[in-house]
Amino acid sequence: MSDTNILVVEDDGPIRDLLEAVLHRAGHTFAMAHDGRSALEHLRSAAFDVVLLDLLLPDVTGFDILREMKTTLAPMVRRTIVMTAAAETSLRNSDELDGTWRVLRKPLDIEDLLNEIDACRAQRRRDRQPPVRVEPVATAQRQRTP
Repeated sequence: MSDTNILVVEDDGPIRDLLEAVLHRAGHTFAMAHDGRSALEHLRSAAFDVVLLDLLLPDVTGFDILREMKTTLAPMVRRTIVMTAAAETSLRNSDELDGTWRVLRKPLDIEDLLNEIDACRAQRRRDRQPPVRVEPVATAQRQRTP
């Protein structure tokens, strides 16, 4: 069983069902949000290792969620995998996507998605590790020449 807790934010029922089946089969723990408002409620009430975020939501958009996260939950932005069917040209100059883990295009390649979740999770574990203390190298005393 995985120790990765994932928030899935997806309004499209068939895609949400597919993600639920894939994450369940992979052994991940996850919560599902079908719109932006419920996604924000989940983010405010629980800790997640990874967020899978659709951008084109009917009420509060994925861009709105990212702006909120950058304001109140900044570390979560780095652990957000954006999933979108939006045209690439509309995303090119989008500053809102800065700092996210990855942007994946729909239709999703499930293997790529699972690989990105694993990579994001591995980075999260590295981030949790206490910093390694490096002792300064002792400088050799100079020998005096007579």
